[in-house]
Amino acid sequence: MAKLGSSELPLRVAVVGAGPAGFYAAELLLRNDIECEVDLFEALPCPYGLVRHGVAPDHPKMRTVINRFDKTGDEENFSYFGNTRLGTDISVDTLREYYDAILISTGSQKPRRLGIPGEELEGSYSAEQFINWYNAHPALELKDFDLSCETAVVVGNGNVALDIARILAHTPEELAKTDMATPIIEKLAASNIKTVYIAGRRGPVQASFTSPEIREFDQLENTAFHINADAMALDAEDQEELEFKDHNHARKFMPVFEGYDGQPSDAKHHIKFRFLRSPVSIEGDGKVEQITLQTNRLSGPAGSRKAKSIGETETISCGLVFSCIGYRGRSIEGIPFDEQWGGIPNVEGRVTVDGKVHTGLYTSGWIKRGPSGVIGTNKVDSKETILKIVEDVETLNVAPNRSSDALREQLVSEGKRPIDFADWKKIDDAEVARAKGDKPREKFLTVEEMLAVLD
Repeated sequence: MAKLGSSELPLRVAVVGAGPAGFYAAELLLRNDIECEVDLFEALPCPYGLVRHGVAPDHPKMRTVINRFDKTGDEENFSYFGNTRLGTDISVDTLREYYDAILISTGSQKPRRLGIPGEELEGSYSAEQFINWYNAHPALELKDFDLSCETAVVVGNGNVALDIARILAHTPEELAKTDMATPIIEKLAASNIKTVYIAGRRGPVQASFTSPEIREFDQLENTAFHINADAMALDAEDQEELEFKDHNHARKFMPVFEGYDGQPSDAKHHIKFRFLRSPVSIEGDGKVEQITLQTNRLSGPAGSRKAKSIGETETISCGLVFSCIGYRGRSIEGIPFDEQWGGIPNVEGRVTVDGKVHTGLYTSGWIKRGPSGVIGTNKVDSKETILKIVEDVETLNVAPNRSSDALREQLVSEGKRPIDFADWKKIDDAEVARAKGDKPREKFLTVEEMLAVLD
């Protein structure tokens, strides 16, 4: 029998999830010394994951990595199965029939909850819900937002929190140059929101956003910025922490915060940082009317500072609250999952069950390590996993069915509608053709609209 990974018997790998981790994994497999055939599965017709649906519309440079992914899509030994959800349209058992190895790279899509009273009120949303909306995610759970209030509160001190605040403060003219869908731009144009609070439980030194994100605020038109005075009173441990190697961003944005004193009061929009503040409750009669924050002080040594309440609170009247405190993965039927930390248990990308390696099953990206790093981090992460797959080739079970075309025919016969990469490029071209003015594309808002292009 031919050796697995040879030209006579190529290694067949199913990569599930067409975000950065999935595309980097496919690229690395196809560039390896062993012969591979890689099929990439994605629940939506459109690929690219968070690059399309997570990156803010006013960050077009971050989306240029799509050009690299498209080159992988044109590879001879690559196939794309879009509009094909694992667990619904295809099972893990079916993948095992057609592939020698399965790699799960579905990301972390489930928002973490604040866990406070009033979180369920109308007007209280996760970052995921709002980001999906303004990025025109075609599988929206929520299709509209009431932006008639004047104040919104964003809870969290990461880049996602800054993205939401920035989107709420942009002018329609600024957004018109992005790939944000026109109906969403029109909705934001009619927004009454004038003030956005950004609350974080620790201080500015411990914030997890990056300095470029802070400096982008300077580009917002007619917007003033403010920061609470107690947050800027750094103690000796804060000063020591600023000198840490991994606090390079904090050293860069602290001078920006110092410049927030004396900002104009007559600006159209105001972005107000509230550091050392944690939400304790959201109140309202059926919908959000206010949020109560406790005041914290930091204790402990530099590098491991903890926020503790000092017994004081403040209440902010608002109509919207967005929770931006992180994500966790969603479980998939047939795939081991750790409910405690919200990801797939693994050792260097090899999936484990009760501490033992699960033969032929691998993972990469956020579902492997948690939601951390930038887009490029997924390449390093995927490389680690691919090296393990290559090491394991001789121990893998050879799949009995070895035709991607046969699998596609099977799915169609079952009433499914998998689309290939050429189909996706037709949808892609149609979005570009729909654009007017300076817009790079006009996104379709639903899966049905996308599939209609192919009909």
